Amino acid sequence: MRVKKNVLFMVSIGFCAILLASCSSQNTISSWVTGNSFSANNGQVLSDINGIENGIKLKELTQLHTVCEALSADASTVYQTLPTPVQALTDAFSQAYTDLSQAGHDCYYAPSFTSPLMRKFEKEFAVAKSQLSSALALLSTFKN
Repeated sequence: MRVKKNVLFMVSIGFCAILLASCSSQNTISSWVTGNSFSANNGQVLSDINGIENGIKLKELTQLHTVCEALSADASTVYQTLPTPVQALTDAFSQAYTDLSQAGHDCYYAPSFTSPLMRKFEKEFAVAKSQLSSALALLSTFKN
């Protein structure tokens, strides 16, 4: 019986520690988001993504090249706001921004909408957007 009480006590202590760590992470994440240029820089990346989608829809290669070059630079800029206070969040954003930067680079150098490099970009871009969406969803769990 004493062993069961000790186990129950240890589980309770562990649960409380997790709750405290979660609260601490929320405060730390909120401070990180407001204490650097993450929000503004990430907003620019999101704007670039919209511009790219518009350029693809309109089949405007020059416009697309311009926005893709901006995406590559802006993703690299927001990458500089890392690390976050939570490693899983840092990993998620790091992968998304690295892949967005590479996609922007490949798009910028694609000579036409039908080139192999453009097809490579389209695949990379779809994956990177999904990664960013997942990272932002993870971020929102820490901010609530």
